[in-house]
Amino acid sequence: LEFRRVLFRSVLSKQYNLSYHSWKKLIEYGISRNEFKQVDIKGVFDIILFTYQGVRMYSQLMPIPNETPERIIEQIKLLLLNKKTEE
Repeated sequence: LEFRRVLFRSVLSKQYNLSYHSWKKLIEYGISRNEFKQVDIKGVFDIILFTYQGVRMYSQLMPIPNETPERIIEQIKLLLLNKKTEE
């Protein structure tokens, strides 16, 4: 049982790191094109990942109104997008 837990954590950690590096490249690209603000990439990634996972989990337990993910997306846009990109 302990081996399974360690293996599961290892797999999750690998998936987290792979996802982080993909998002990091995307955000760095947006920053380099001046489409995204200079942000704490790891912090923004954690917000995106754990918010997404939270919505997925809660959607199994209760109905999630369409407005919820829409509000979350708008807040992430505020974190990332430069003003001129939003227009």
